[in-house]
This record gives sequence, C-alpha cells and structure tokens, in this order.
Amino acid sequence: MEPAKHIILTLGGASAVARELNLHRATVYKWMEPRSRGGQNGQIPMKRVSALMKMSDRLGAGLTFDDFMPVEMRINQP
Repeated sequence: MEPAKHIILTLGGASAVARELNLHRATVYKWMEPRSRGGQNGQIPMKRVSALMKMSDRLGAGLTFDDFMPVEMRINQP
C-alpha cells in the first residue's frame, strides 16, 4: 500500500484528514491518485507531514516518519 492511502486510512479517512489540515477532501484524495490523473502518486506533500504526525500522536495512531516514505525507500521494510 502506498504511503498516502495507509496514512489517510490510519488517521480516520480523507474527511478527517481534510478537516485537520483545513483542506478540501478532494485535495486529500488527490494524494492517492497517480500523477497521470493529476495526483501525488501515493505521496503526501512534505509540508503536511508535521501536522499529520501531530494528528497521529493525538489519536494514538502510531505513525512514524518511515510511514511517509515510499515503500521501496523504507528503512524497516516488512
């Protein structure tokens, strides 16, 4: 699973993430879309990582910075 989908689902879905970041829900969905469809190819923009880490801490979701990396670049690959 690409990072964006995993993170968004872990944090309660696109609507919850959009509310947290004060973004439109469609913007959050675009992170999961391929670049060919105007998306972010499964990557969350770096400028959003800090806020999402704080959300994760608040919710007890247990995300780490490694979760934001593309699967092939992760240090602790399963």
